[in-house]
Amino acid sequence: MRHIAAAYAPYRYHGVSQKLISRLKFQGIVRAAQPLAEGMLDCLAGASFDVMIPVPLHAKDLRARGFNQSELICRHLSRATGLIYQNALIKIKKTKKQSSLGHEQREDNVKDAYLCIYPLYKKRVLLVDDVRTTGCTARACAAELLKAGAREVSLLTATVAANYSKSSSSSSAPAL
Repeated sequence: MRHIAAAYAPYRYHGVSQKLISRLKFQGIVRAAQPLAEGMLDCLAGASFDVMIPVPLHAKDLRARGFNQSELICRHLSRATGLIYQNALIKIKKTKKQSSLGHEQREDNVKDAYLCIYPLYKKRVLLVDDVRTTGCTARACAAELLKAGAREVSLLTATVAANYSKSSSSSSAPAL
């Protein structure tokens, strides 16, 4: 994946994992972040990063939801691993929901939508999100992190969409 050194996801977006993400994002059940994060821990075995950075929400979306699900996952991962997380990215452009768009539209939708507000000189960054579908959001975020000086950016998501996993560079993700 362009701008992404490695991509990890413990689960396919299906069954229990899909329900957990739905409860987290759309029903506000924040405790659903913990089992997702616990499943993600195995993906970090043997990997070395300097900082985790959650994919941000636009300020309006954050106010409406009340929390950033990717940041909640980062908190759990940070507690379990000791790896710090930093809200180094901000979403500066209000975009349409990626789930409502096709691949090319998704790429255009997130173009210039993110900004890194901290220097990341030679840092090995782990970008964290809940779901990876086409990778457009991750690539847009990673491009900004690299502009800010990151040495490399890897991606960790709780799930990968089944229709995307065949073209993904991640290890096979079991259904949960």
